[in-house]
Amino acid sequence: MPLDIGRLIDEQNWSAAKNQARCRLLEDNDPLCFCQLTEALVNVGELSEARGCLEQLLAAFPEKIPFLIEYGRILALEGSLAAAVACWQRVLEIEPHSLPVLFNLARAHAEMGDLATAALFYEKLLKIRPDYEDARFNLGNLRQKQDKYEIAVDIYQKLLSRNPEHLDAWINLGQAYKCMGDYAKAEFCCRQVIRLDEENVTAHWNLSHILLGQGLWREGWREYEWRLRRSAAFVPPGLENKPLWQGELLDGRCLLLWVEQGAGDAIQFVRFILRLPGRPREVILYCPSSLVRLFTTLAGVNRVLSYELPPPAGIDYHLSLLSLPHRLSLSSTSDLSCGPYLKSPAKSRQNEVIGSGKLKVGLVWAGNPHHDNDARRSVPFSCFSELLKISGVAFFSLQIFVADDGCGLSNRLPPEVTDLAAQITDFADTAGYLSQLDLLITVDTAAAHLAGALGVETWLLLPKHADWRWLRDRYDTPWYPDLKLFRQPSAARGWPPVVEAVRRELCHRLDIRGLSADLQE
Repeated sequence: MPLDIGRLIDEQNWSAAKNQARCRLLEDNDPLCFCQLTEALVNVGELSEARGCLEQLLAAFPEKIPFLIEYGRILALEGSLAAAVACWQRVLEIEPHSLPVLFNLARAHAEMGDLATAALFYEKLLKIRPDYEDARFNLGNLRQKQDKYEIAVDIYQKLLSRNPEHLDAWINLGQAYKCMGDYAKAEFCCRQVIRLDEENVTAHWNLSHILLGQGLWREGWREYEWRLRRSAAFVPPGLENKPLWQGELLDGRCLLLWVEQGAGDAIQFVRFILRLPGRPREVILYCPSSLVRLFTTLAGVNRVLSYELPPPAGIDYHLSLLSLPHRLSLSSTSDLSCGPYLKSPAKSRQNEVIGSGKLKVGLVWAGNPHHDNDARRSVPFSCFSELLKISGVAFFSLQIFVADDGCGLSNRLPPEVTDLAAQITDFADTAGYLSQLDLLITVDTAAAHLAGALGVETWLLLPKHADWRWLRDRYDTPWYPDLKLFRQPSAARGWPPVVEAVRRELCHRLDIRGLSADLQE
């Protein structure tokens, strides 16, 4: 390649470099300069310019497979997956066994949500080249997304038989076993990764969930600390160089406790503040503004500050709320038990909800749509249609985030449901409404923890693969005595059996109260 094209690329003089490359192509039929220029443009994120270069190359060499493959890759990087797929399909017409194209097509279809077609491309590729590790690994991950855990296990095991030190395969095999309910094998997989790489954060993090989900609290809390080593771990700015509290007596000291993850986690873990040892000079709670008014009702807290403010001066130690169980050396299920520990601030109470003598029932059917597991934990509002037919019940929506089907909007809710969302500005407002209800029916989101912390009776709808905190095979929870769990019998059957169980229980509750209930048999 001429030195001048390399110099032009180094200087990012793209216009001159393109002219030089075009001359070489036209005069010598040599695509090398354009190839180098295209690679450089992709590396600096100039995708549109790179695509233009490939289009000139394809005009000159329309059947050149490497150019077609690269053109599809640039289209995919630009987000034009359908166009990329069409480009790669053209390659398959020329070379049906092109491994890079089969791999790219599988990934593209998976990204577009067409998991079945993606699996077909991976399987075709693996028939041609059984030792293609990335393809086998991706196929196992895809089968997990399809809830085909037994198939995923077989795929990972075949991969590990060829490469027993493939850490990610061990990690995902453990997750597949966990979803199948085989916690012993899931734990083995995590510990196998740790034997191979004792500093593997993901393995320790996954192990903590497996242990905590079985009520193995002491080791589980210790492993749970590995979450703070994850790249996505959060520490409030300004606290990085402050000393962490290690569990020592707090006599005369100031401790700042901060909220690390979601609001539900914060509401759940603030209970442990009452267990702090010694007589601290001050305990400060540092949290999102949506929790400030609610947390002013907590016993054992002197000040509640919003993250909108910088950390206060004069603190001796700081700690995440979620690290309290480990620092307090909690080891028993009885350590979790706690009566109502939050209250609705008097000044935050909303106008009395209207029940007309009916059973007042709140509804929350969806969590934060940005949550990793929201697709599994949220319930389509349409599933509640039979509940709404029960007479003797006044339903109230406390749904904040709008579900995909749009049923979170007040003008889309059926007339049987009163929407309270417009009157809710923070969790203190939510607490004001919850304290007036007879019952909350909710999915696994912050509303469940808030109702439990207030002592409001709650029926919690859980997916088959529920979060560790709800333990295994239980229909009650040591976290909240007034909370009852309704679990999916299987992921394949989805939510209808759960909602039906709730409907029958609600009708039974009305019968006990002497209110009218239409069972809709």
